[in-house]
Amino acid sequence: MNITVPWGAPFYNVSVGEIFDLPFNITHVRVVVPVSFENHSFLDITGTVQLEIYNDVNELVTSGETSLDVRPQSTYNEQVDTYLSLADVSKLTENGSVRFIFETPMFTVEKWVPYG
Repeated sequence: MNITVPWGAPFYNVSVGEIFDLPFNITHVRVVVPVSFENHSFLDITGTVQLEIYNDVNELVTSGETSLDVRPQSTYNEQVDTYLSLADVSKLTENGSVRFIFETPMFTVEKWVPYG
């Protein structure tokens, strides 16, 4: 017997909102990265997402990681915090790209998304 199972993209329309920084302490700022995507699959997405922020000259500026728990047919819309030394704040440019590495128990997906 053959069964057809509809498949939907687990990371549909991954996007980055406006990245901004906030004071954190005397040596660092908190860099806030708004992230959203839709889970069009029939699977729960549990695991982690690591993100790396690259500036307009493709230089790695900062990175961070957060956990994921996204129900099927739902939207993920969260802010991911990373931290950056005050000495490196000038490396964070108005545009660039974010590298996402989504890791679940079943698969790993990498995506590059422009920002700015």
